[in-house]
Amino acid sequence: MDDASKAGIPHDILLMSRDELLLSVRVYNSLEDFAIDSVAELVSQTEADLLKGSGFGNKSLEEVKTVLRSLHPDLRLGMTLPEEICRKMWPRESGLPSDLQRHGIVIQGGHFVYASGRHGSTYINKDAIYARPWLVEGFARQIAKSLRWRARSVKVVAASAPTGAILASWVTDQLMRRRQGREFFSVYAEKVGEALEFRRGYDALIRGAQVLILDDVMTTGMTVEKLVNAVEASDGMVAAIAILISRGDANRSFCIKRFGPDRCTIFPYTLHHVPMKSWDHDDCQLCRDHVPINMDVRKGREYLAKKGSGS
Repeated sequence: MDDASKAGIPHDILLMSRDELLLSVRVYNSLEDFAIDSVAELVSQTEADLLKGSGFGNKSLEEVKTVLRSLHPDLRLGMTLPEEICRKMWPRESGLPSDLQRHGIVIQGGHFVYASGRHGSTYINKDAIYARPWLVEGFARQIAKSLRWRARSVKVVAASAPTGAILASWVTDQLMRRRQGREFFSVYAEKVGEALEFRRGYDALIRGAQVLILDDVMTTGMTVEKLVNAVEASDGMVAAIAILISRGDANRSFCIKRFGPDRCTIFPYTLHHVPMKSWDHDDCQLCRDHVPINMDVRKGREYLAKKGSGS
């Protein structure tokens, strides 16, 4: 029996690159009961045989420990993390991936009226994502890969209808491909009044299960908040949250709102951050600059109709 087996750590964790191992530390409770020092020592003992060519290959034990301890001096895997540490763990993306712009998912340099009534120059068109299944599959693969260690305990993937149901199915498929022999369920919540609820027998699948919550575009975090409430109302446990696109610091704002300014226990993993400045309609810089309102998406046409009628 090798050192990994003796320690009870999954053998393939040792094949991860430095960045991947750090990501598994960042993601919720990835290795659960094992201290960082134990992982670092095991990495050192086995790097010659198991880590050849990986990010650990040219780092000493002390260098590895320094990197891991930089997250928090006495951090143990699986503990609750201070919000300030979470913020360091998930730095913003620099620039936007070309796919988001090329396919019209992120539209910049316009004048848009959002559902909230605020105005802005950037719009996220999530319908453009779902019109291209290969993009949805690619995003789903990224989520499944990034959360694969936390997915060891996940049983159910949940999102909100209608588009979230598509995303949940794709992510569930990717998790099943990576965990052959494991059964996962894909469910969606429906709007009931101002809340979201799991119906159609989905609440029974969630009961007692670890749940991965998904959202395609996080703006204020309200949808994710309602999904968390719906999972808990069905007696499920939220294991992780993943977001395709976050407007600015929406994921961080959600974390602070849900868990308080000093602690965040489930920090949403986000594929892409899109900085978006917005204004109240009566203090809109774009209106003052006479930039035409886009009437093809969101509330532009409705806003102009109300403005024209004087209401």
